[in-house]
Amino acid sequence: TNEFYGDAEIIRIDPKNDIDEEYSMKASLIVSSIDYYPLTLPEDMIIGEIEKMIHHNGHVYISDRLTESVFIFTDEGEFINAIQSKGEGPEEYGEINDFNVDPRTGNVLIHSHMSQKILTYAISGEYLSSMKNKLFISSFFPISDSSMALYNSRMSNGHIFENTFPVQPRFFIANESEEIEKQDLETTYREHLLSYPIPRAGFYQIGDSLRLMESINSVVYGVDLEEGSVFPRFAFEFTNANPPRIYDMDADELSIFLEDYKNKKVGGWAFLSNVSETEDFICAAYSYNGYNNMTFYSKRSNHQVNIGPVWINDMDSISMPMVQTVTADGEFVGYFNSNIFSRMVRNNDNKLSQKILDLEKSQRDAESIILVKFRLKDF
Repeated sequence: TNEFYGDAEIIRIDPKNDIDEEYSMKASLIVSSIDYYPLTLPEDMIIGEIEKMIHHNGHVYISDRLTESVFIFTDEGEFINAIQSKGEGPEEYGEINDFNVDPRTGNVLIHSHMSQKILTYAISGEYLSSMKNKLFISSFFPISDSSMALYNSRMSNGHIFENTFPVQPRFFIANESEEIEKQDLETTYREHLLSYPIPRAGFYQIGDSLRLMESINSVVYGVDLEEGSVFPRFAFEFTNANPPRIYDMDADELSIFLEDYKNKKVGGWAFLSNVSETEDFICAAYSYNGYNNMTFYSKRSNHQVNIGPVWINDMDSISMPMVQTVTADGEFVGYFNSNIFSRMVRNNDNKLSQKILDLEKSQRDAESIILVKFRLKDF
């Protein structure tokens, strides 16, 4: 384990036995404050299914899978704009495979493999520029106006790495001419990998540092942009529920393993699904046994709290949301659909806070989203 993870800080979780029931029922044990912000949407707009959420410089950016749009709001939930440029024109995208926010400008970048480019839009919705991209990628992050950090979990990029293929990198830096400047995480491409459901992985920022979360190995890498390399920063050890390291399997071993997986002879693993990190804490969401759990880890004390699929806000007598992203000053951000929130309130037999009752009344007939922001206290 240490040889594989190097100097990574290892966070151990036993999904079967480590769920802390007391903390799962009492968010107040680790949460110091919680606030709700209903999003205001124009009457002709609706958010159908949230794919990804990013907080940057007092704005919340949300990509919607169903409408292929990116919505932008203030911290308090006021609507600013929606980027809805799906189409076949030179300033439009075919679909949204991933999106990100330029940390220098706040501009929205959208990757569309169908269009084979990464397009840049201002918050106002104005098209600014595009960068050609014929690479198959899972996630990207803008480094400068002319270069991107890119990640590819398992697709073939043999048309780009033809000199080394089937060996190709999972992490690389490319410029606007699609030239590969630096690369890391070399792996051998095998078509078998396409039949294995690898959860979403991607880049995120913590302060001035860039991270890369890779689900299949349950690792969060630190990214060294100058060297063009990555190094294990945090490793999640799920005891007996660790997924196998399929990148390291040879072709025959992988083929047998995937056949066993298809026939349900093997399985039952825990997978990282999202990691949100502040200066003091990490929230790791992971899937296990059909449920979504979360663990909170304190970087200061090295203590952790493992929350089950249900987390109760005992201060308001209502559920807590799954964490989606974080603010620069250390707040965790999640959300409720307004109609689901109303059902939770109406079917709740506990004594709800007046804040929740007033919020539900104002959102009763809405079809929108309620942002939930909370802070952790030391534990």
